[in-house]
Amino acid sequence: MSYFAAIDGNALAVLLTAVGTVIVTLGTIALWRLTQRSQHQRDIEQSINAQISNHLHQFLDLSERSRGLAERTEKIQREADGIQRAINSDREQITNDREKLSDLQSELTELRDRWGRLVPTMESIEESPELLRMTARQKLDAGREADAPEERESALREAAAFLRRLLQHPDAESQDLEFGGDLARDELRMPALARQLYERAVEDDASNVSAKAELAALRVRRPSEREEALQELVDLIETHPEVKNARFSLFNHFIDRDRYRDLTEICKRLLAKDRTDATAWRNLGIAMKHLHGDTPEAREAFEKAVELAGINGEFGDLGNTARAYSGLLRDAGSSDDLQRSCELLEEALRESPLDSSLHTSIGRTLLKMGDAEQASHYLEVAMRLGTPIEAQMASQYLQEIKVLSEVGLLGEHPVDDSVDQDGLRAETRRL
Repeated sequence: MSYFAAIDGNALAVLLTAVGTVIVTLGTIALWRLTQRSQHQRDIEQSINAQISNHLHQFLDLSERSRGLAERTEKIQREADGIQRAINSDREQITNDREKLSDLQSELTELRDRWGRLVPTMESIEESPELLRMTARQKLDAGREADAPEERESALREAAAFLRRLLQHPDAESQDLEFGGDLARDELRMPALARQLYERAVEDDASNVSAKAELAALRVRRPSEREEALQELVDLIETHPEVKNARFSLFNHFIDRDRYRDLTEICKRLLAKDRTDATAWRNLGIAMKHLHGDTPEAREAFEKAVELAGINGEFGDLGNTARAYSGLLRDAGSSDDLQRSCELLEEALRESPLDSSLHTSIGRTLLKMGDAEQASHYLEVAMRLGTPIEAQMASQYLQEIKVLSEVGLLGEHPVDDSVDQDGLRAETRRL
């Protein structure tokens, strides 16, 4: 019998069972190991994917940061370029400034050298009439700027002393003497010294008609010389119409002394020779207003003066005419007259915006029209711009506005313009 035949059926079954068990076990082990390997592989893949995702996020973050840094870098570069351009511009400006500074230093050195040669000593001042006049002018300027009264008085005394030396100087020219007379009359208020200087100016040069006019204007003040001086002014006006100070002196004299018939006569004589004389028309209007009141002839004269002032008048003609004419129009008091007054004054203000008396005049006109607010505005401007006297006048009208407003009479009690007729006399002196 064979070997297998010797094995019985039970043993064979057990053997087969054992073999099957081994095979199943091995298969199970193999499957388990395969499963474990797959799980491990999945874990590895997940880990790799996680790392890839993490790296991708880091890459994107780095990309975003890189983009931001690139933008900031570009901005910084632009700013740096702008700063560099500014630096280059500043360097060029500094170079130019240095060149200018060098030129200025050279000029300053030259001026210092010249100043060293030109600074007048007392001896050189005494030798030069022109320096005597200029030094007197400087002393007057110093006197105006001085704070202490004693310093001001000292400067004025020194100025007068230099003008007296000018008067006595043998080489003084007529023009220097005339200018010295102007200083003595207008700045020092010393008419006697001014007259001496004008007399000397006329003696040295008989053709100096301007000095003749100033001398005649001073002589008019003396009753014993008045008529002769007036005739001299008339002759100067007729023979030398270009000499404005002669006519102004004559007009002012007639107005100061209420000689309006004489003023009318001389204005008509001037207009007979020159119908375009704006000053003569204006003063004719002033004279006729005082003689006859608000007449068509007076208005016609003023309107003619306004027209000519805008065509061939000198600076200030329009303002002087507007001030004088506005007084007549305010006295008339109609709405049309008051409106015309405002128009004239506003036109004059466009030419002379810093003329305080024009601001005062238009303020008074507006007050009479009932516009207290605008009137106050112009009067306040007049206070800031005007001389102490002009500021005081504007202040009085402002105070009246305040009082009338407090008592409730504003608009029912207009300012009484008859008090000074808009300062016609003072305004004429401003010519």
